[in-house]
Amino acid sequence: MCYFESMKNGLVPILLISMLLSLACQRSEENAEVGGNSKVPTDTLAQPAKDSVDSPESLPEPAKEVLVNKSSFGLLPVGEMHENEFPSDFDSMEWVGLYHSENRYVLRIVYPDVSRVFDAVLDSDNEKTGWGIKVRNQDECLILIRGLLLRERFLEPVWEKNFDYLIPGDTLHAEYQGLTYRLFATGNHRPDEIEPEWYRWTDYKLFMERKSASGWDRDTIVQIPRFDEAMVRLLFAGDIDGDGGLDLLLDKTYHYNLFNPALYLSGKRESGKLLKLVAEHRSLGC
Repeated sequence: MCYFESMKNGLVPILLISMLLSLACQRSEENAEVGGNSKVPTDTLAQPAKDSVDSPESLPEPAKEVLVNKSSFGLLPVGEMHENEFPSDFDSMEWVGLYHSENRYVLRIVYPDVSRVFDAVLDSDNEKTGWGIKVRNQDECLILIRGLLLRERFLEPVWEKNFDYLIPGDTLHAEYQGLTYRLFATGNHRPDEIEPEWYRWTDYKLFMERKSASGWDRDTIVQIPRFDEAMVRLLFAGDIDGDGGLDLLLDKTYHYNLFNPALYLSGKRESGKLLKLVAEHRSLGC
């Protein structure tokens, strides 16, 4: 059983972010990132949050290491990317694709077609330093994942709010595998100096909680000091690694020109935690 709560009118901030993103210069099918603050309508309230963590104040250079850790897990978007965003040991990796079509999700074994492509940002005439990644039914492929068992299976989404923004004040509830979960975001906000009818979100935190005999066990999933015309998105929630626990796939971007998918698995969690970040990928637009 799942249901969704929204403080006041959550549609207005989502519409604003969508409009801003549509105006941003992007690669094919990607969103993007950097430091700053994001604007959200003033009719959405906020809850206080503290303890900000890492978010650069300016656009980062393309990462030389694709993964944030050295585990066997990895993420890779389909489409085109800059040279430094592509894993140098790609040929030795085995991938499954997370596909979505008509409210159905499935993991499929994939054999990506990789080629050099023209990078419209960095290349001069006759250069091709970028990388293009293609798979069958590419429009339905959300992400490529390395490190999962190579078997195909259907996935049941926990929340129908996939592909939506997790704005402070919103809470998602779910009963999953006999356990009660909730996912919610907090943050501070202030009126924009130029357009005071809009808010800028800062000190963002995304929490997951699971009900236990003693109350609620809480895990902090994402912390972002400030946004620049962007917001964290829920791409998928369900049992991704097949261990029966609740996993998350997020786009934890904080800048309109960054696509930052991140994979959180319950099967790899440490003591006292609900999830563990096992891999993420960052790709910049133009």
